Amino acid sequence: MELAITRDIATLERLEKEMREDIHAFYRFGANLIQIRKEELYLHKNGGEFQTFEAYCKGVWDMGRAHAYRLMDSSVIVDTVSPIGIQQPINERQARPLSKLEPDQQRVAWAKAVESAPEGKVTAAIVTKVVKEMTTTTEMVTNKPKNITIEQKAISCEFKSAFNQMVIELKNARGLKWTTVSHKDAVEMMQILLNIAEQ
Repeated sequence: MELAITRDIATLERLEKEMREDIHAFYRFGANLIQIRKEELYLHKNGGEFQTFEAYCKGVWDMGRAHAYRLMDSSVIVDTVSPIGIQQPINERQARPLSKLEPDQQRVAWAKAVESAPEGKVTAAIVTKVVKEMTTTTEMVTNKPKNITIEQKAISCEFKSAFNQMVIELKNARGLKWTTVSHKDAVEMMQILLNIAEQ
């Protein structure tokens, strides 16, 4: 047990050293955050000072939960678009708009953004424009409304907040390719909620 803890502490220190050396390398930073969260390495920081991943991000990196998840999502997106053999996103802002798309669509959108970028200089605005064009086209083809609105007067603030948090968690889990929770378990949990709602 002690050997495993020592190994985890050494792994944590190595990952943090890499992150400090090149904090602008968002891909590696996000990928390291994924590993730290997945393996719960943050529990070994400063003798167990941090009991949650979010507290670790805030305490060590002065980074809020949302930004940490954006970086992790972006590193997953880079992995997704990398095999197409063209330049990769070089910052989180370029990758962020792609998170609205499914992996296959991300590859197509990134390729279009690279092709349409003047002198090959891709900006977040170009990627956003391509993603918007793709989502608008998809909505027109499927005839699905972009946002489902729920009648506000029938929902308490507490319920809406809990619902929104669950949606965020599900999107994060999907963005991290179900490495933090299995897809099957997530679906089973949603079924439990449906069963409760139908009673």
